[in-house]
Amino acid sequence: MFFKQRSSADGTLSYFYGCGSKGSAVAVDVVAGDEAWFVEEAQKAAVRIAFVIDTHIHADHFSGGRKLAELADAPYCLHESDVGKVHFPIRGLQDGEVLETGNVTTKVLHTPGHTSDSICLLVSDLRRSADPWFVLTGDTLFVSGVGRPDLGGTPEEMAGRIFDSIHAKLLTLPDDLEIFPGHAAGSVCGAGLS
Repeated sequence: MFFKQRSSADGTLSYFYGCGSKGSAVAVDVVAGDEAWFVEEAQKAAVRIAFVIDTHIHADHFSGGRKLAELADAPYCLHESDVGKVHFPIRGLQDGEVLETGNVTTKVLHTPGHTSDSICLLVSDLRRSADPWFVLTGDTLFVSGVGRPDLGGTPEEMAGRIFDSIHAKLLTLPDDLEIFPGHAAGSVCGAGLS
C-alpha cells in the first residue's frame, strides 16, 4: 500500500492512497489546482485513480474533485444525501459501504455534524491485516478539535450530531488506529487546531 498526504497553504489536507501491486488508488479532498499533482502521482505509482471522494461539500475551499474525476475517468463520490442536491453527477456513498481498490479497502462512515453529508473513510491494507489501519476524518475530527457545527443547520442541532458521530462511530474504532484529519492549523473549519 502507498499513502501520501498533500497540504495546501490554507491548512487543507488531501490524501492519495491505494494498492500499488494491483494498480488502483483513491484521491480524497482534492483542492482545486492540485489535480495535476494527483495525476502525476498516479503515473509515478503506475496506478489508476478508481475513486475521487470529497468527505463533504466544502465551504472553505474550491474542490478539485470533479475535475480530477473527469481527468481520471473515475466516479466523483460524495455521501448519498448529496444526490439531487448538487447539479452534476455523483456516485452517492452509503454508510457502511466498502470500496475495493486491490488489496486496500475503504469503508464509508457517515458522520454528520460539521455538515449533514460529512463522511469519514476507514482504510485497511489486506496484505497487512483485515483490521483498519487508519481513518481519514475529513472535517469531523481534527487534532485538538472537531469540525464547526454552524454549517447547514442550527449550531445546537449540528453540535449534537457531531457529538453522536464521534461517540457512536469514531470512538468505537480500535485505539491503535491512525487518524488523518482534513485540516491542520490555519483552517477556519475548527478552532485551535494543531
